[in-house]
Amino acid sequence: MKYGMTQSLCERFGFTQEKIRERLILLDLGDKDYVLAGRLQQEVIVPNFPLIMNAFFDGFTSHPEVKTFIKDEAAGKRIKKIITTFLLSLGSGFDSRKYFEHRLHVGLAHGDVGLSLSLYLCAYRGLTQSIINHFPQTVRDDQQHYEQLVEFLYKINALDMSLAIETYHGAQVQNLEASITGIRSQAAEFQKKAITDALTGIVNREQVFTELSRALEQSRENRTPICLAMADIDHFKKVNDSHGHQVGDSVLIDVARRIKASLRGKDVVGRYGGEEFMLILHNIPLDTAQKIAQRIRLRIADHPINLADLILSVTMSFGLTMARPEDTVETLVKRADEALYAAKHGGRNKVVVSE
Repeated sequence: MKYGMTQSLCERFGFTQEKIRERLILLDLGDKDYVLAGRLQQEVIVPNFPLIMNAFFDGFTSHPEVKTFIKDEAAGKRIKKIITTFLLSLGSGFDSRKYFEHRLHVGLAHGDVGLSLSLYLCAYRGLTQSIINHFPQTVRDDQQHYEQLVEFLYKINALDMSLAIETYHGAQVQNLEASITGIRSQAAEFQKKAITDALTGIVNREQVFTELSRALEQSRENRTPICLAMADIDHFKKVNDSHGHQVGDSVLIDVARRIKASLRGKDVVGRYGGEEFMLILHNIPLDTAQKIAQRIRLRIADHPINLADLILSVTMSFGLTMARPEDTVETLVKRADEALYAAKHGGRNKVVVSE
Protein backbone atom coordinates (compact mmCIF):
# COMPACT_ATOMS: atom_id res chain seq x y z
CA MET A 1 0.00 0.00 0.00
CA LYS A 2 1.66 3.21 -1.16
CA TYR A 3 0.98 6.78 -0.21
CA GLY A 4 2.38 10.12 -1.33
CA MET A 5 5.93 10.82 -0.19
CA THR A 6 4.75 13.68 2.07
CA GLN A 7 1.52 12.12 3.31
CA SER A 8 1.65 10.35 6.67
CA LEU A 9 -0.64 7.47 7.54
CA CYS A 10 -2.32 9.66 10.14
CA GLU A 11 -3.18 12.12 7.38
CA ARG A 12 -4.25 9.33 5.07
CA PHE A 13 -6.69 7.92 7.64
CA GLY A 14 -7.83 11.24 9.06
CA PHE A 15 -6.21 11.02 12.49
CA THR A 16 -6.12 14.67 13.47
CA GLN A 17 -5.50 15.57 17.08
CA GLU A 18 -9.25 15.67 17.57
CA LYS A 19 -9.73 12.19 16.08
CA ILE A 20 -6.88 10.87 18.22
CA ARG A 21 -8.57 12.28 21.31
CA GLU A 22 -11.90 10.72 20.31
CA ARG A 23 -10.30 7.29 19.88
CA LEU A 24 -8.65 7.50 23.32
CA ILE A 25 -11.91 8.55 24.97
CA LEU A 26 -13.67 5.62 23.31
CA LEU A 27 -11.17 3.24 24.90
CA ASP A 28 -11.08 5.07 28.26
CA LEU A 29 -7.40 5.84 27.92
CA GLY A 30 -6.47 8.97 29.84
CA ASP A 31 -3.96 10.68 32.09
CA LYS A 32 -4.10 7.96 34.73
CA ASP A 33 -2.75 5.49 32.19
CA TYR A 34 0.56 7.31 31.55
CA VAL A 35 2.01 5.92 34.79
CA LEU A 36 0.68 2.44 34.05
CA ALA A 37 2.28 2.53 30.58
CA GLY A 38 5.67 3.31 32.12
CA ARG A 39 5.35 0.65 34.81
CA LEU A 40 4.25 -1.98 32.28
CA GLN A 41 7.46 -1.38 30.33
CA GLN A 42 9.78 -1.05 33.36
CA GLU A 43 8.39 -3.86 35.52
CA VAL A 44 7.18 -6.41 32.96
CA ILE A 45 8.21 -6.05 29.33
CA VAL A 46 11.82 -4.80 29.44
CA PRO A 47 13.14 -7.21 32.12
CA ASN A 48 11.30 -10.17 30.63
CA PHE A 49 11.48 -9.28 26.98
CA PRO A 50 13.38 -12.38 25.71
CA LEU A 51 11.01 -14.72 27.54
CA ILE A 52 7.89 -12.89 26.30
CA MET A 53 9.20 -12.79 22.74
CA ASN A 54 10.30 -16.41 22.54
CA ALA A 55 7.14 -17.77 24.17
CA PHE A 56 4.93 -15.85 21.79
CA PHE A 57 7.02 -16.41 18.66
CA ASP A 58 7.42 -20.15 19.18
CA GLY A 59 3.69 -20.61 19.64
CA PHE A 60 2.80 -18.26 16.79
CA THR A 61 5.12 -19.80 14.20
CA SER A 62 3.98 -23.33 15.01
CA HIS A 63 0.57 -22.54 13.53
CA PRO A 64 0.16 -24.18 10.06
CA GLU A 65 -1.18 -20.99 8.45
CA VAL A 66 1.73 -18.93 9.75
CA LYS A 67 4.21 -21.39 8.24
CA THR A 68 2.82 -20.65 4.78
CA PHE A 69 4.15 -17.09 4.76
CA ILE A 70 7.20 -17.46 7.04
CA LYS A 71 8.99 -19.57 4.47
CA ASP A 72 12.58 -18.77 5.37
CA GLU A 73 14.81 -17.38 8.09
CA ALA A 74 14.73 -13.89 6.59
CA ALA A 75 10.93 -13.75 6.83
CA GLY A 76 11.09 -14.88 10.45
CA LYS A 77 13.62 -12.16 11.25
CA ARG A 78 11.37 -9.52 9.70
CA ILE A 79 8.44 -10.64 11.84
CA LYS A 80 10.62 -10.68 14.98
CA LYS A 81 11.83 -7.16 14.24
CA ILE A 82 8.25 -5.92 13.93
CA ILE A 83 7.23 -7.60 17.19
CA THR A 84 10.34 -6.32 19.03
CA THR A 85 9.65 -2.71 18.08
CA PHE A 86 5.99 -3.21 18.91
CA LEU A 87 6.65 -4.64 22.38
CA LEU A 88 9.32 -2.17 23.44
CA SER A 89 7.08 0.77 22.53
CA LEU A 90 3.80 -0.69 23.80
CA GLY A 91 1.82 2.11 25.44
CA SER A 92 4.67 4.64 25.41
CA GLY A 93 3.25 8.04 24.43
CA PHE A 94 -0.03 6.47 23.37
CA ASP A 95 -1.72 9.85 22.87
CA SER A 96 0.82 11.16 20.35
CA ARG A 97 0.66 11.27 16.54
CA LYS A 98 3.97 9.38 16.53
CA TYR A 99 2.42 6.46 18.42
CA PHE A 100 -0.61 6.40 16.13
CA GLU A 101 1.62 6.59 13.05
CA HIS A 102 3.72 3.63 14.19
CA ARG A 103 0.69 1.46 15.01
CA LEU A 104 -0.82 2.23 11.61
CA HIS A 105 2.46 1.11 10.03
CA VAL A 106 2.32 -2.14 12.02
CA GLY A 107 -0.97 -3.08 10.36
CA LEU A 108 0.47 -2.17 6.99
CA ALA A 109 3.51 -4.37 7.57
CA HIS A 110 1.43 -7.40 8.53
CA GLY A 111 -0.86 -6.85 5.58
CA ASP A 112 2.16 -6.77 3.26
CA VAL A 113 3.45 -10.15 4.47
CA GLY A 114 0.05 -11.72 3.84
CA LEU A 115 -1.12 -12.47 7.37
CA SER A 116 -4.88 -13.07 7.36
CA LEU A 117 -6.97 -10.72 9.47
CA SER A 118 -8.37 -13.54 11.63
CA LEU A 119 -4.90 -14.87 12.40
CA TYR A 120 -3.70 -11.33 12.93
CA LEU A 121 -6.28 -10.75 15.68
CA CYS A 122 -5.46 -14.11 17.25
CA ALA A 123 -1.79 -13.06 17.33
CA TYR A 124 -2.71 -9.97 19.36
CA ARG A 125 -4.52 -12.23 21.81
CA GLY A 126 -1.50 -14.54 22.05
CA LEU A 127 0.95 -11.69 22.57
CA THR A 128 -1.21 -10.18 25.30
CA GLN A 129 -1.37 -13.51 27.11
CA SER A 130 2.39 -13.97 26.79
CA ILE A 131 2.93 -10.63 28.52
CA ILE A 132 0.49 -11.51 31.31
CA ASN A 133 2.14 -14.89 31.80
CA HIS A 134 5.44 -13.11 32.47
CA PHE A 135 4.25 -10.64 35.04
CA PRO A 136 6.83 -10.89 37.85
CA GLN A 137 5.74 -12.25 41.21
CA THR A 138 6.22 -8.86 42.85
CA VAL A 139 3.48 -7.46 40.60
CA ARG A 140 1.18 -10.43 41.11
CA ASP A 141 1.48 -10.09 44.90
CA ASP A 142 0.00 -6.59 44.68
CA GLN A 143 -3.52 -7.51 43.53
CA GLN A 144 -4.67 -3.96 42.85
CA HIS A 145 -1.57 -3.07 40.86
CA TYR A 146 -1.77 -6.34 38.95
CA GLU A 147 -5.40 -5.72 37.96
CA GLN A 148 -4.59 -2.15 36.90
CA LEU A 149 -1.76 -3.30 34.65
CA VAL A 150 -3.87 -6.04 33.10
CA GLU A 151 -6.71 -3.60 32.44
CA PHE A 152 -4.31 -1.12 30.85
CA LEU A 153 -2.75 -3.88 28.76
CA TYR A 154 -6.12 -4.84 27.34
CA LYS A 155 -7.03 -1.21 26.61
CA ILE A 156 -3.72 -0.40 24.89
CA ASN A 157 -3.90 -3.55 22.81
CA ALA A 158 -7.44 -2.62 21.81
CA LEU A 159 -6.09 0.73 20.62
CA ASP A 160 -3.22 -0.92 18.76
CA MET A 161 -5.53 -3.44 17.09
CA SER A 162 -7.97 -0.73 16.01
CA LEU A 163 -5.18 1.26 14.39
CA ALA A 164 -3.48 -1.70 12.77
CA ILE A 165 -6.78 -2.85 11.31
CA GLU A 166 -7.24 0.61 9.74
CA THR A 167 -4.23 0.10 7.46
CA TYR A 168 -4.58 -3.66 7.20
CA HIS A 169 -8.08 -3.23 5.81
CA GLY A 170 -6.94 -0.31 3.66
CA ALA A 171 -4.14 -2.42 2.15
CA GLN A 172 -6.55 -5.23 1.30
CA VAL A 173 -9.05 -2.82 -0.25
CA GLN A 174 -6.32 -1.18 -2.32
CA ASN A 175 -5.03 -4.56 -3.48
CA LEU A 176 -8.56 -5.55 -4.44
CA GLU A 177 -9.07 -2.28 -6.29
CA ALA A 178 -5.75 -2.79 -8.09
CA SER A 179 -6.83 -6.31 -9.08
CA ILE A 180 -10.17 -5.04 -10.36
CA THR A 181 -8.45 -2.25 -12.29
CA GLY A 182 -6.06 -4.81 -13.79
CA ILE A 183 -8.92 -7.10 -14.77
CA ARG A 184 -10.84 -4.21 -16.33
CA SER A 185 -7.73 -3.12 -18.20
CA GLN A 186 -7.18 -6.66 -19.51
CA ALA A 187 -10.84 -6.93 -20.47
CA ALA A 188 -10.64 -3.63 -22.33
CA GLU A 189 -7.49 -4.81 -24.09
CA PHE A 190 -9.10 -8.11 -25.06
CA GLN A 191 -12.17 -6.28 -26.30
CA LYS A 192 -10.02 -3.91 -28.34
CA LYS A 193 -8.14 -6.83 -29.88
CA ALA A 194 -11.41 -8.58 -30.66
CA ILE A 195 -12.68 -5.66 -32.74
CA THR A 196 -9.39 -4.39 -34.20
CA ASP A 197 -7.63 -5.46 -37.37
CA ALA A 198 -4.25 -6.69 -36.17
CA LEU A 199 -2.32 -5.23 -39.10
CA THR A 200 -3.78 -1.79 -39.68
CA GLY A 201 -5.17 -0.94 -36.22
CA ILE A 202 -8.58 0.06 -37.58
CA VAL A 203 -11.72 -1.94 -36.79
CA ASN A 204 -11.96 -5.39 -38.36
CA ARG A 205 -14.56 -6.77 -40.74
CA GLU A 206 -16.89 -8.12 -38.05
CA GLN A 207 -16.86 -4.88 -36.08
CA VAL A 208 -17.36 -2.61 -39.07
CA PHE A 209 -20.54 -4.56 -39.91
CA THR A 210 -21.65 -4.14 -36.29
CA GLU A 211 -20.97 -0.40 -36.56
CA LEU A 212 -22.88 -0.21 -39.84
CA SER A 213 -25.89 -2.00 -38.36
CA ARG A 214 -25.90 0.40 -35.41
CA ALA A 215 -25.49 3.40 -37.72
CA LEU A 216 -28.47 2.35 -39.86
CA GLU A 217 -30.63 1.97 -36.77
CA GLN A 218 -29.63 5.41 -35.48
CA SER A 219 -30.20 6.91 -38.92
CA ARG A 220 -33.78 5.62 -38.98
CA GLU A 221 -34.49 6.68 -35.39
CA ASN A 222 -33.03 10.18 -35.77
CA ARG A 223 -33.96 10.62 -39.42
CA THR A 224 -30.42 11.63 -40.28
CA PRO A 225 -28.50 10.64 -43.43
CA ILE A 226 -25.74 8.06 -43.46
CA CYS A 227 -23.37 7.28 -46.32
CA LEU A 228 -21.26 4.22 -47.00
CA ALA A 229 -18.12 4.05 -49.12
CA MET A 230 -16.28 0.94 -50.25
CA ALA A 231 -12.64 1.66 -51.13
CA ASP A 232 -10.07 -0.56 -52.81
CA ILE A 233 -6.32 -0.06 -53.43
CA ASP A 234 -5.74 -0.22 -57.17
CA HIS A 235 -3.43 -2.94 -58.53
CA PHE A 236 -2.52 -4.07 -55.01
CA LYS A 237 -1.62 -7.55 -56.23
CA LYS A 238 1.20 -6.03 -58.28
CA VAL A 239 2.62 -4.45 -55.12
CA ASN A 240 2.78 -7.83 -53.39
CA ASP A 241 4.10 -9.61 -56.48
CA SER A 242 6.78 -7.01 -57.22
CA HIS A 243 7.91 -6.04 -53.72
CA GLY A 244 6.73 -8.78 -51.36
CA HIS A 245 4.07 -9.03 -48.71
CA GLN A 246 5.98 -6.98 -46.13
CA VAL A 247 5.89 -3.97 -48.43
CA GLY A 248 2.23 -4.75 -49.13
CA ASP A 249 1.54 -4.72 -45.41
CA SER A 250 3.30 -1.35 -45.06
CA VAL A 251 1.10 0.05 -47.84
CA LEU A 252 -2.06 -1.18 -46.11
CA ILE A 253 -0.96 0.37 -42.81
CA ASP A 254 -0.17 3.72 -44.41
CA VAL A 255 -3.41 3.84 -46.41
CA ALA A 256 -5.49 2.98 -43.32
CA ARG A 257 -3.74 5.74 -41.37
CA ARG A 258 -4.41 8.33 -44.10
CA ILE A 259 -8.07 7.38 -44.40
CA LYS A 260 -8.61 7.53 -40.64
CA ALA A 261 -6.86 10.91 -40.42
CA SER A 262 -9.19 12.29 -43.10
CA LEU A 263 -12.41 11.34 -41.32
CA ARG A 264 -14.31 13.03 -38.50
CA GLY A 265 -14.25 11.53 -35.03
CA LYS A 266 -17.74 10.07 -35.34
CA ASP A 267 -17.04 8.38 -38.68
CA VAL A 268 -15.72 4.82 -38.93
CA VAL A 269 -13.22 3.11 -41.20
CA GLY A 270 -12.78 -0.64 -41.11
CA ARG A 271 -10.85 -3.23 -43.05
CA TYR A 272 -13.38 -5.08 -45.16
CA GLY A 273 -10.85 -7.65 -46.35
CA GLY A 274 -7.51 -7.79 -48.17
CA GLU A 275 -6.89 -4.34 -49.65
CA GLU A 276 -10.51 -3.24 -49.34
CA PHE A 277 -11.88 -0.76 -46.79
CA MET A 278 -15.35 0.32 -45.64
CA LEU A 279 -16.10 3.89 -44.58
CA ILE A 280 -19.22 4.81 -42.57
CA LEU A 281 -19.99 8.53 -42.75
CA HIS A 282 -22.51 9.73 -40.17
CA ASN A 283 -25.11 12.46 -40.53
CA ILE A 284 -23.85 13.71 -43.85
CA PRO A 285 -25.54 14.21 -47.26
CA LEU A 286 -24.33 12.39 -50.34
CA ASP A 287 -22.69 15.40 -52.02
CA THR A 288 -20.60 16.17 -48.92
CA ALA A 289 -19.67 12.49 -48.57
CA GLN A 290 -18.50 12.57 -52.18
CA LYS A 291 -16.21 15.52 -51.40
CA ILE A 292 -14.73 13.62 -48.45
CA ALA A 293 -14.12 10.54 -50.60
CA GLN A 294 -12.48 12.68 -53.29
CA ARG A 295 -10.27 14.34 -50.67
CA ILE A 296 -9.10 10.95 -49.39
CA ARG A 297 -8.51 9.72 -52.93
CA LEU A 298 -6.32 12.75 -53.74
CA ARG A 299 -4.49 12.54 -50.42
CA ILE A 300 -3.40 9.03 -51.35
CA ALA A 301 -2.79 9.55 -55.08
CA ASP A 302 -0.84 12.81 -54.72
CA HIS A 303 1.47 11.68 -51.93
CA PRO A 304 3.55 8.55 -52.69
CA ILE A 305 4.23 6.17 -49.83
CA ASN A 306 7.82 6.61 -48.67
CA LEU A 307 9.30 3.40 -47.27
CA ALA A 308 12.88 2.82 -46.13
CA ASP A 309 14.36 2.19 -49.58
CA LEU A 310 11.30 2.48 -51.80
CA ILE A 311 8.81 5.11 -52.93
CA LEU A 312 5.47 3.78 -54.15
CA SER A 313 2.70 5.66 -55.89
CA VAL A 314 -0.66 4.22 -54.91
CA THR A 315 -4.21 5.06 -55.99
CA MET A 316 -7.63 4.02 -54.72
CA SER A 317 -11.09 3.54 -56.20
CA PHE A 318 -14.26 4.39 -54.24
CA GLY A 319 -17.88 3.29 -54.47
CA LEU A 320 -20.21 5.57 -52.55
CA THR A 321 -23.91 5.49 -51.70
CA MET A 322 -26.37 6.92 -49.18
CA ALA A 323 -28.73 4.76 -47.14
CA ARG A 324 -32.39 4.60 -48.10
CA PRO A 325 -35.19 4.13 -45.54
CA GLU A 326 -35.76 0.54 -46.65
CA ASP A 327 -32.06 -0.42 -46.69
CA THR A 328 -30.58 -3.28 -44.70
CA VAL A 329 -26.87 -3.75 -44.08
CA GLU A 330 -26.77 -6.21 -46.97
CA THR A 331 -28.54 -3.99 -49.51
CA LEU A 332 -26.47 -0.93 -48.57
CA VAL A 333 -23.17 -2.83 -48.85
CA LYS A 334 -24.27 -4.39 -52.14
CA ARG A 335 -25.00 -0.99 -53.67
CA ALA A 336 -21.69 0.52 -52.49
CA ASP A 337 -19.85 -2.55 -53.76
CA GLU A 338 -21.49 -2.22 -57.17
CA ALA A 339 -20.39 1.41 -57.32
CA LEU A 340 -16.84 0.34 -56.43
CA TYR A 341 -16.96 -2.27 -59.20
CA ALA A 342 -17.96 0.49 -61.64
CA ALA A 343 -15.04 2.66 -60.44
CA LYS A 344 -12.56 -0.20 -60.89
CA HIS A 345 -13.82 -1.02 -64.38
CA GLY A 346 -14.14 2.62 -65.33
CA GLY A 347 -10.43 3.35 -65.15
CA ARG A 348 -9.72 3.23 -61.38
CA ASN A 349 -8.53 6.11 -59.16
CA LYS A 350 -12.00 7.64 -59.05
CA VAL A 351 -15.13 7.93 -56.94
CA VAL A 352 -18.34 6.52 -58.35
CA VAL A 353 -21.62 7.44 -56.67
CA SER A 354 -24.69 5.23 -56.63
CA GLU A 355 -27.84 7.31 -56.04
